[in-house]
Amino acid sequence: MRVVLASERPQVQNLLMDVVEEEPGAVVVGQADNATKAFVMVKNLRPDIAIIDSNLPYSVGLDAVALSRMSGLDAAQTICQTISGTRVVVISNLDTQVLPGVSLSRDSQAFFSRERIGGNTAFKLQELYDEMTPSEAPVFANVEVEAWPSRKQEND
Repeated sequence: MRVVLASERPQVQNLLMDVVEEEPGAVVVGQADNATKAFVMVKNLRPDIAIIDSNLPYSVGLDAVALSRMSGLDAAQTICQTISGTRVVVISNLDTQVLPGVSLSRDSQAFFSRERIGGNTAFKLQELYDEMTPSEAPVFANVEVEAWPSRKQEND
């Protein structure tokens, strides 16, 4: 399964890459740092899934200067409407829950989750890919990071 990631922040791209690469058969084929690049990259690479940070900036003309701070939702909706075969996941909690400063360690794991009746449910990208049709709207999801119990706690 081929995946494109889109976030302006390298630490978010690295976290998302870690989560994606935990899944068997998933490979990151491209990374974009703004909405325009994300759309062009998805259009050219035709990945199975595009994972987009909801706070992705939209740059017009100048890559170095973000002229507006529109949501990554614009890129996600455009991809859904114009590029068949690519499923889009919009990650909405990266600023509030996951960042700043979170990185995976030996004692933690990260995974994708989405709201369902009864609470948040973890999901794998392959499951999401299998259940969706190409014309659907983006899926809104979160990245959850959980610490595993330390070895000392396990022995107590």
